Amino acid sequence: MQSSLHWLFASRRFPCREPMVTDYFALPEVAFYIGPIVNIPYKLPGSPQLAEAVVAAMRESNMAVLANHGQVTAGKSYDEAIQRAVFFELACEVIVRNGTQLRRLTPEAIHELRNLATGGKGV
Repeated sequence: MQSSLHWLFASRRFPCREPMVTDYFALPEVAFYIGPIVNIPYKLPGSPQLAEAVVAAMRESNMAVLANHGQVTAGKSYDEAIQRAVFFELACEVIVRNGTQLRRLTPEAIHELRNLATGGKGV
C-alpha cells in the first residue's frame, strides 16, 4: 500500500528548503518504523522522470521526500503506511521546532533500532 500525503511540517516546510534535510532521525520511531528516507530532487509533477525516481526510491526505502512537493510512504497495509507518515510528520515537527538545539539519535542508536525492526538485518 502506498500513499502520498501533504502535512504541515513534512510537506510544507522541508521539501522546499535548500539544502534538503537528510537526517530525519530525531525520534526512535523514524529509525524503527520507517528506516532510511530517500530525498528525490525536483522533477516536474506528473512526469515520467518523477515516476521513475519514486519507483527507484521505493525499491530501497519505505519513504521518499520529493523536493518542492511532499512525501510518498509505503507499508504492507494502509494503516502501516499512514503510521509511518504520522511518525515522519512528528519527527519533522520536532526538527523544525528545535532547530539547532535538536539532539538527533546517534548512529549507534539508529543501528540498534534498525536491527530490532529488521530482525538483525540492520537495513
